[in-house]
Amino acid sequence: MPVKAAAGSSAAAPLLQQQQRAHLAHMEDPDMTHAKQDPLPAADQGLTFDEALTHYIGEFGKGQLRIVGAASLLGIPNGLIFLLWVMVTIDPIKNHAWRCTSAADAACAAVWAVPTSHNFCELPASAWQWTNYDSLVSRFNLICGDGWKVQFANSLMFVGCFIGSGLFGAWSDRVGRKVPLFAASALAAAATLVSTAAPSFWFVAAMRLVVGIGAAGQVQGVVLLCMETTGRSFRGIAGVPQVVMFCFGEYLLVALAVLVPNWRSLTLAAGCVGTAALLIYPIVPESARWLIGQEGKEDQAVELLRNISIRNGSRMPERHLLRSKSSRSFSAVSGGDGSDGRALRASKSAKIVGFVAAPEQQQQQQAQQLRASKSMPVLRHDSSVHPVIAMADEAGSVIADNTAAAAAAAAAAAAAVAPVQPPSLGQLLWRHPRMAAMSLVMLLVWFSNFSSFYVIALGSGGLPGSIHVTFALQVTGQIIATLLSGALIDRLGRHNIISASLLIGGAACLGCSNTSNRIAQIVLATIGQFGCTASLAATPIYTAELYPTPVRSTALGMCNKACRCGSISAPFLLMLGTHTAAAFGSALFMPYVIVGCVCLLAGAAVLLMPETLGKDMPECMEDLAQLQTVLSAKPWRRSSSSSSSCTVGSRCWSVLAFVFRTHAEPKAAAAASAAAAAAGAEAA
Repeated sequence: MPVKAAAGSSAAAPLLQQQQRAHLAHMEDPDMTHAKQDPLPAADQGLTFDEALTHYIGEFGKGQLRIVGAASLLGIPNGLIFLLWVMVTIDPIKNHAWRCTSAADAACAAVWAVPTSHNFCELPASAWQWTNYDSLVSRFNLICGDGWKVQFANSLMFVGCFIGSGLFGAWSDRVGRKVPLFAASALAAAATLVSTAAPSFWFVAAMRLVVGIGAAGQVQGVVLLCMETTGRSFRGIAGVPQVVMFCFGEYLLVALAVLVPNWRSLTLAAGCVGTAALLIYPIVPESARWLIGQEGKEDQAVELLRNISIRNGSRMPERHLLRSKSSRSFSAVSGGDGSDGRALRASKSAKIVGFVAAPEQQQQQQAQQLRASKSMPVLRHDSSVHPVIAMADEAGSVIADNTAAAAAAAAAAAAAVAPVQPPSLGQLLWRHPRMAAMSLVMLLVWFSNFSSFYVIALGSGGLPGSIHVTFALQVTGQIIATLLSGALIDRLGRHNIISASLLIGGAACLGCSNTSNRIAQIVLATIGQFGCTASLAATPIYTAELYPTPVRSTALGMCNKACRCGSISAPFLLMLGTHTAAAFGSALFMPYVIVGCVCLLAGAAVLLMPETLGKDMPECMEDLAQLQTVLSAKPWRRSSSSSSSCTVGSRCWSVLAFVFRTHAEPKAAAAASAAAAAAGAEAA
């Protein structure tokens, strides 16, 4: 009997504790009881933003489409302003914007017939003169010894992107997404307008630096706003509209360059388009996800979500059910913010990203959890007393008896359990060679994506034919690559798309550098742009799914630095091509060879990376270890029926095995039976 009574009281204790907490919570806030009766996920602690989108509002409906579409419109002026330098620095030598001062000068006439920068610079300055100053190159005489200034200004713009990504990123975390987004767009438009009155080249170069700062903030702001507005299932395609709008901005650049060839007029038109885009400020809302995490701005977030739900034709959750995720991260089931809650958080912190606490730390944590569990008052049940009165009496007696012990245990817990700091990304790379190898591959992929993209885009003027036609073809390749990558990324896999795209782009660049056919050069350059754009569209998603949660943001920042280095290096590669043009016969030979080899190397390296399609995003190093590569999975050793997601090679092998069993095995059986019959006849 005593054993049974003890078991009964221990079984009833959790129920009584729950009733006591519910009664006290009801006295403090009667509305909270309704939240606890709501059957939706985590209703007792509130819904996170993603849960509200999934269960109530909708992850990507008409409401989100309106916001994403409006914000993505800013990509049009960004594409126009960002690549404006391609059209305002058209080579005046190649386009015959000059003439010989003397018709009898045979050397000048020979250069006129086949104009190249190398041959032109051998002419004396008195042998020629400019016929128009439509290009910024002819206006500031950026030829021969000063030709490097053109690509140097491009590098300054990418340095501005490096600065702007960090500057506007920090600002967006403090004041929201909307204001920094439009401030960055206004900065880029203003710098473009001011550069039309440039008295010197260095003034224009300084304005390009400012344009880079604003352009980076604009791209970052649109991506954040679009991804934070949509649900988790649609984040992979949330950035596609902005890329398409960026390409439309490039199309607009080509059209304006044909209609307005003068560099000042073209720059003025681009600045006006950027200024006009600011008129959409009233229809672009603030990020509701950011608002809900800010104190005092929850009502604005609820109102925004209500408007989205109305357009989606869905219903909005109750006001008290909506909580920011950070408000739920410090709640424990039994202890709130007490000693057991601290012990729970300490035990979880020791498992972050594969960090294993030392044995003495583990013993301290286990002892702390034991002390915390002992410090909780256990309420004994008495059926002769009303539960509420019994809880009050028992709680009072237990607290009176154990106040000193509980206080001592809590103090010991606070002193014993120190927060275990998770290791940094550098420490993880040092401790885990596999992650270090994967990080090197991803840095190479990001570098190759951006270096090849901008070498091809900024070097469009060096290809044969009209720069307007060539540039428009490349933009068409970018749009097709973006849409195709977005459509196939959830079917063919992340690293398959990246690897195939880089291999195709690298091979096309090498082919373009080694052919003299004019049409083949244009086609191969377009294919190269297609390949690197398709890889660029899938790389951010793959990178985010590859790293564990505690270091994911740091890893993305590290890869962002690699892509900035790639974009900064692109103008210098083109500058190298200009200096080696006399030796190889083309200013694009060396740049295309270098980026082609880098793309091939990166594409081959990605084949050895794990596939993340259909896998949960890793939360710690143990999860990362579950991702298998081709070498670790060894698909060639699997049986044909062991997995439905077998490779093409294994499927072919299964077909061949089936054909063999269908045709070869019956023939072998017939031959064996015939031989047995013959042997039996001989024996008879």
